[in-house]
Amino acid sequence: MKLFKLIVAINYTEIPSGLNYRTKLLTLLTGKEQNAGKLPFGENFELRVNGKKLFLNVGLDKTGFEINQPESEQVAINEGISFFKKVYNFAQWKTIDRIGVRSFWVDTYSIEFSKLIELYKEKFFREVPLISRAPDVAFALTLKDGNRKINFNTGPMQKKQLVEVFLPQAPFEEKDVPETFAFVDHDYYLLEKNEYKNAFLEKFVNNAVLLAKTKASETFKILRGK
Repeated sequence: MKLFKLIVAINYTEIPSGLNYRTKLLTLLTGKEQNAGKLPFGENFELRVNGKKLFLNVGLDKTGFEINQPESEQVAINEGISFFKKVYNFAQWKTIDRIGVRSFWVDTYSIEFSKLIELYKEKFFREVPLISRAPDVAFALTLKDGNRKINFNTGPMQKKQLVEVFLPQAPFEEKDVPETFAFVDHDYYLLEKNEYKNAFLEKFVNNAVLLAKTKASETFKILRGK
């Protein structure tokens, strides 16, 4: 089992002061208050860092970090926290409306994809016509961790689907993507206004990854009959 992808994102309503320089400049030059949302050019930017397989996005209402195929879970966590600390020094977010940590875990199999589908049916579903006739299966759960919510998804997957659906932004090494595997997609988030602090984000990310790792491990153990 390994962590394949980690995404960390925060959303905010109030435009961060450090990202609002164009609006302020136009207001100064025109003498009229400008609405950043109606400017003829955006203040968002995106950055891909091929060597580290990172995709970074900083915008007027959302800032996000994404890493593919990290060397380890701790490397992914450290890269994400470091990114947010650097951006905060410039952007100076105040109140955030949402914080989320999405992690994608894989457990590789050397069997045919059809056999992995049958294994999922055997371990997680009742034998009824609807399931037995299905060419593919997966299932989703809505979970809670206190006031935090979790969207949990798991199922069998092949390389082509992962590349096309889950890897459109951050760089990745295709040769290192497994051909057939079980996955757990764990989206952990808090929809609640909070004053942004680096320590809050660091604790939230660490807790989210640890919980996701536990849920993924439990799922894969059931699948392998352990």
